Amino acid sequence: MSGEKHKKEASPGSHFSRVKQRHNLWKMALYLLAAAAISSAVLIFLNLSQPPKAALVDQLSLTFPNQSFIDNTTEILEQAGYTVDYYPGEEVTVDFFRDLPPHHYDVVILRVHSGRPLLANETLGDDVALFSGELYDPEKYVEEEKAGLLGSAHYSYTNLSYFAITSSFVVSGMEGKFKDSTVILMGCDGFRSNTMARAFAGKGVDAFIGWTEPVSASYTDAVTESLLKHLLIEKLPLPEAMVKTKAEVEPDQTYGSQLEAMYRQDED
Repeated sequence: MSGEKHKKEASPGSHFSRVKQRHNLWKMALYLLAAAAISSAVLIFLNLSQPPKAALVDQLSLTFPNQSFIDNTTEILEQAGYTVDYYPGEEVTVDFFRDLPPHHYDVVILRVHSGRPLLANETLGDDVALFSGELYDPEKYVEEEKAGLLGSAHYSYTNLSYFAITSSFVVSGMEGKFKDSTVILMGCDGFRSNTMARAFAGKGVDAFIGWTEPVSASYTDAVTESLLKHLLIEKLPLPEAMVKTKAEVEPDQTYGSQLEAMYRQDED
């Protein structure tokens, strides 16, 4: 009997101990949740405070290098608070284009050759393809070439051929999406049609800027540098920056090319 009584008297004490332990565990869980919430808030704050990023993609460095443009453009971007990643021509491969969207650059400057495709009837199409810096190999990317995502491109003054990126590659070959980026295509014929602009818009690009006709390297360098000053240093809205750029830069006397832009909301 005394043993049973002892057990009964001991029981409330052990029950209280379990409740107290459970209470302490709840307090510990709440502390951990609070700490996690604070950490998350700090991480979110840190992410929001990250400077904007720009990519300067210089495939043209293989044939028309312009270090002055690179230096001036980098200075403009850095003065506007951007961190700048520079990619020389030999790094501008098919896989470079494939992996470009997930980097979430705010500004992407494509200083690349671009050209219109030769159709079966020996006429030029109105779409445009972007030159990579990767030499063409018919045994490489065979399925993507069959599907029309890639092609071969060559300069009129050399026998070298390079892989070319079509608008279909932008749609189906690029991984992930851009994050409200502004893309400046400095090469020829970017707005011969709006196919390439629409492809980039579908990939999350907020604004796409390009030329309606062929354009010389020196002319597109001068215009792009002026546009970036108005857009990033003076912080003008894109339409105003383009108007001001066109007013201060002499028209293209060689090809008559015009700089145009498409906003993602215009894509609909």
